[in-house]
Amino acid sequence: MILSIPYQRFENNNVQLQQFTQSKYNRNIAPLSYHDDMIDFKDITLLTPPMKVMYYNTKTSMLRLDVSDQIGFQLKIYTFYEYLTNLLFMYQSAFFNETELSYDMIRQSFYTILVKSILSLYIHPGSIIRNSEKGIDGVPISEVQPGDTVRCIIRIQGISQLVGKDGIRLRLHHSVPTIWKS
Repeated sequence: MILSIPYQRFENNNVQLQQFTQSKYNRNIAPLSYHDDMIDFKDITLLTPPMKVMYYNTKTSMLRLDVSDQIGFQLKIYTFYEYLTNLLFMYQSAFFNETELSYDMIRQSFYTILVKSILSLYIHPGSIIRNSEKGIDGVPISEVQPGDTVRCIIRIQGISQLVGKDGIRLRLHHSVPTIWKS
C-alpha cells in the first residue's frame, strides 16, 4: 500500500501551494505538498473512508461515490477547498497576475470533486479494484457495481489551471493509485 494520510489526520495548515508552472504535458499546474512534524509528501496522498459506489462511466473514466454517511470526510474536503481558495485570493497577484478578483470569483472557478455528498474521481480505465479479503487479486474498475463499498487513496498533485471560453477554471489535479473493496 502507498504511504498516505488518513483523512482524519489531514490538516489544511500543513498544505503548501507553489506557483503555477508548465508541466511536461503543457499544462499549468500549481503543485501542492504536505509537511507536518512527522513526514513530508511531495503531493497530498489521502486515504478515504469507505464509500458507496454510485456508478463508473467507462467513456469518461469518472467514478461517482456516495459519501453522505461520511460527514467528517465531506467537511475535510470542503474546508480544503476553502483553504485553497483563501490562499489563491490572498496571493492572487502572484498566482494570476491579478488584484481585482473577488473571493467568490476564485471559488466559483473551481471544478470541485465533491458536490453535495457525491465524490467524483477520475480513474484510469486500466485500474484494478483490489479485494481486501482476497489479497492483491482484483477486477478491472469497469466491473465495479452500484452499491459496492470501496476505499481508495487519492493523490492530489496540485491545482490545474484550465483556460477556456469562460475564462480560467481550476481543478484539483488528482489520480487514484489504489482502490479496493472494503
